[in-house]
Amino acid sequence: MEIREILNNPSTKLYLKFLSYALQCLNEFNTVFQAESPLLYTLKNRVADLIRDFASNFMEVEFVRDIDPLELDPSEEEHYLVVEHIYLVILAEETVSSDEISSEQINRIRLDCRNSYRTAINPIRARTVAARKGDVTWSMTMLCDPAGI
Repeated sequence: MEIREILNNPSTKLYLKFLSYALQCLNEFNTVFQAESPLLYTLKNRVADLIRDFASNFMEVEFVRDIDPLELDPSEEEHYLVVEHIYLVILAEETVSSDEISSEQINRIRLDCRNSYRTAINPIRARTVAARKGDVTWSMTMLCDPAGI
């Protein structure tokens, strides 16, 4: 199979659009720590927003909205959306509506995306929870918000 054929495959397009979205979110999160001014005080809210954004793509919105994102366990299957409702991304949803790809293929991609979201959430959440439990610095960073001074 030629590279051009692979890149023109509707499944490949869906995966690439999903990856583009997910990597953009992670890049925006990472750039906070490369800023010239200290932004550590924003860490808790940015972690919570990232977890909430990713989780709401494959979990019930009410559950994600009502729980502390730092306590959210992405493996709680009882809160998963049905496969057909797992959100890919806007650009991918346009591709999904085409007749070029079967619903079985689309659902397989949705499950892969759910697993990718879970894989992204778990280490972020684990590091944050560990920091909250044993590090005074975590609490101190929340006190350093310039807006509160």
